[in-house]
Amino acid sequence: MAHRRFPATRKSPRFPRTTKPHRGKGARAWEKILLAIGLLSLLVSAGVFVYYYVQFSRMIDARLSGEVFDNASLVFSAPTEIRVGQTMTAEDVAGRLRRALYAEGNGDSEFGAYTWEGNRLEIRPGPGSFLRTEGISREPVSLGFRDGRVVSITTGQVTPLDRCWLEPEIITTLFDRSRTKRRLVRYQDLPPVLV
Repeated sequence: MAHRRFPATRKSPRFPRTTKPHRGKGARAWEKILLAIGLLSLLVSAGVFVYYYVQFSRMIDARLSGEVFDNASLVFSAPTEIRVGQTMTAEDVAGRLRRALYAEGNGDSEFGAYTWEGNRLEIRPGPGSFLRTEGISREPVSLGFRDGRVVSITTGQVTPLDRCWLEPEIITTLFDRSRTKRRLVRYQDLPPVLV
């Protein structure tokens, strides 16, 4: 039996193929540029992350240690003058003193304290009182009220006066380098609409 011969097929092409397609120098340059841009953006992102991490870490540590309200710059108004015969109630004066950081009763405040009993209001300035720093000798002052008016102003030695000055009220409080505005208020001072 005669074997039939089939035409020989080529098992390999005339030009052997390489595993990678041939690229020019321009393609390799683009790869390097893209790699450099990717690394640069990664470094910038890491830098921004570290910066904000440190900033927020310091802020959280300060809040946890209780230093948030310790180092504040206080901005005050002008002192308020009170005269005998002026229309004002003891409640109005007590509210002004609270806003000027005075403590009620025998409370501890470096600015001072006040006592309110009936129609009499006694004001005792503390060592941090604005009026003491201005060179005004401040003894405890007692104010008498009747029918919504100031009827008497006396010092601790029962010397009658025709006028006295109240501590300036805080307008705003500025904190830290950012100078954010905050103000501490008591729960009782909030309007009922907000509560």
